[in-house]
Amino acid sequence: MIQNSNHIKNIFCIGIGGIGMSALARYWKHAGKNVAGYDLRETKLTRKLESESIKVFYSDNTELIPSQFLTGETLVVRTPAVPDNLSVLKIWSDYGKTVMRRSQMLALIASNHKVYAVSGTHGKTSITTLLSHLLNQREQGVNSFMGGISRNYGTNILLSNSAEMVVEADEYDRAFLQLNPHAAIVTSVEADHLDIYQNLENLKSAFNQFAGQVSQEGFIICKRGIVLKPNKNTELLTYHAEDDTADIFANNIKIVDGCYQFDLVTPFGKFNSLQMGAPGYYNFENAVAASSFAIKVGLNEDLLRTGLLSFKGVERRFEMHNKSPEIYIDDYAHHPGEIDACIKSIRKIFPNKKITVIFQPHLYSRTRDLESEFITSLNTSDLAIITDIYPAREQPIEGITGQALANKVKNGKYVAFDDIIAFVKNRRFDILVTMGAGSIGDKALQIKDIINDRA
Repeated sequence: MIQNSNHIKNIFCIGIGGIGMSALARYWKHAGKNVAGYDLRETKLTRKLESESIKVFYSDNTELIPSQFLTGETLVVRTPAVPDNLSVLKIWSDYGKTVMRRSQMLALIASNHKVYAVSGTHGKTSITTLLSHLLNQREQGVNSFMGGISRNYGTNILLSNSAEMVVEADEYDRAFLQLNPHAAIVTSVEADHLDIYQNLENLKSAFNQFAGQVSQEGFIICKRGIVLKPNKNTELLTYHAEDDTADIFANNIKIVDGCYQFDLVTPFGKFNSLQMGAPGYYNFENAVAASSFAIKVGLNEDLLRTGLLSFKGVERRFEMHNKSPEIYIDDYAHHPGEIDACIKSIRKIFPNKKITVIFQPHLYSRTRDLESEFITSLNTSDLAIITDIYPAREQPIEGITGQALANKVKNGKYVAFDDIIAFVKNRRFDILVTMGAGSIGDKALQIKDIINDRA
């Protein structure tokens, strides 16, 4: 790994449109480097990068790489989601350039900071973003690499002169094992990424290894029920939204103006009548973890209250576009646990309304490996529209399709991806929720406009 990047003039990002890669591109652009990159398709995020003077191209054509990147002092970073046979990846060996994985580069940047890592098979992006917002209330601010676009800041990265850095620690490809955090939050350990881990036991083993890399002078706050074995001197605390057998929990829970208000009970004090500014049960549950963590690293109560109330959430995380008469919510949920949490959050706020879900499965392997869990979670909706699987890095698997999944869901119906807009135009909804980690989010603004136009 490169330990000093002062001599590096150029950064080239392969898969620059990914949420993690785009944050790295922004970091290096802010550091004064020339930044460019490749991605498979143009998106809202890549257009935003281009508006920030970062060159992006969408063809696997090496002639599009700026010449000074090939011949100058250039560091190349890739996401594991891109295939190894890309021409824009293979060319760098001809020029003797170092190619790093995204996780290695993030670890390089993080090595100069006191790292607060947020990990878990789901929930980590929302907690990372909330924790970052809370710590950013302080005069010194905070550095942060978030796995989503903060609705408060319109970006996935925060930069400051603080020595502290909040990092979303991704378990995919064992990326989080590159980090050695001072302290960490672990939100969940459920079967996922079985293309990498093969089984749940291997995944749990990786999380235990991650816990063992947390500083013995630091601490871990994990969801109650997760079994971790950190270093013997690393403090381990549990949290739960409502279970008072956890070390950290909430009580006196109520909904005020559509958002949760609660008392936070911790080993280091009780904090009464905390008010959320973002709706949803999962935002409230995330606040239990993020708030206690922020307090433990020194955030005062006044700034905690200000931060919780002003938090707007994360793009595509329970993002409510329309509220009346038809309610439309867009969510990144792509794991059964996330689908279940999203639907439960909606039912707590709108208990008497029917929920229609439009779900785009993400990855053939995940759809195959977690089929029964997907069926169970989707069955909790009143109508589940299943569309075509978003392949990302994968090739199709025989018999694994959106149509096949829809046929097994109780209230399931298959609608081709290209027909989703027509489906929305021709129906009325109590509550419509689009879900998925692929291209389904690209349709959110169209759907919002359709529902607004007929309000």
